[in-house]
Amino acid sequence: AAHKRHAAYYLDVLGRANDLYFEGADKIVKGLSLFDLERTNIEAGFEWSATNMVSDSDAARMTSAYPDVGVYCLNLRQHAKREWIPWLQKAIDAAKTLKDKKAEGYHLGNLGNAYADLGDARKAIEYYEKRIVIAKEIGDRRGEVNALGNLGNAYLVLGDARKAIEYHEKALVIMEEIGDRRAQGSILGNLGLAYADLGGARKAIEYYEKRIVIAKEIGDRRGEGRVLGNMGLAYA
Repeated sequence: AAHKRHAAYYLDVLGRANDLYFEGADKIVKGLSLFDLERTNIEAGFEWSATNMVSDSDAARMTSAYPDVGVYCLNLRQHAKREWIPWLQKAIDAAKTLKDKKAEGYHLGNLGNAYADLGDARKAIEYYEKRIVIAKEIGDRRGEVNALGNLGNAYLVLGDARKAIEYHEKALVIMEEIGDRRAQGSILGNLGLAYADLGGARKAIEYYEKRIVIAKEIGDRRGEGRVLGNMGLAYA
């Protein structure tokens, strides 16, 4: 019982650290400092949960929740192969135990991102495709868009810009239906990058210009700066 209370408490601490990081500015350092201070307890809480997830549904829920609530801090602080990927694999097992398809899909997507960060685009694609299957099965349109966009990025890394465009265009159609302007802007920027990779600078500029409109509309200064740089490269 004490172990369970400990795991639940430090799951909450991890969530607070992650929320601070997400707020940005000076809160980034505060969030990461909180994580660093309590890292040993956070890791102990997760390991107890993962060890007991088959026999204890609360432990299974916490095993699935840890990588979710702490995604930003964990992604930055954990070693990808030794820590982050094994945590995600255990979280997937926990989600399966709970028959929680939405969580399973979310973890599969993050596992794909982890392999993409390691430069293994083909392995990333395997997990993104599994993510799409689950997203379609449960009607998770936003999850489907995320996976489509990530597939596009992975194929661009592999040098297949046409395949990348195909996935980004599918993602854009769904996101226009949902009405998420920030996500639309991101997809438009990715389409610009794919066309630029094909040598279609003028087509890329068309997408970058649409991306800038949305960035200004929602006050996304970081996105606006990035796309201005890409437009400069395209004109060059």
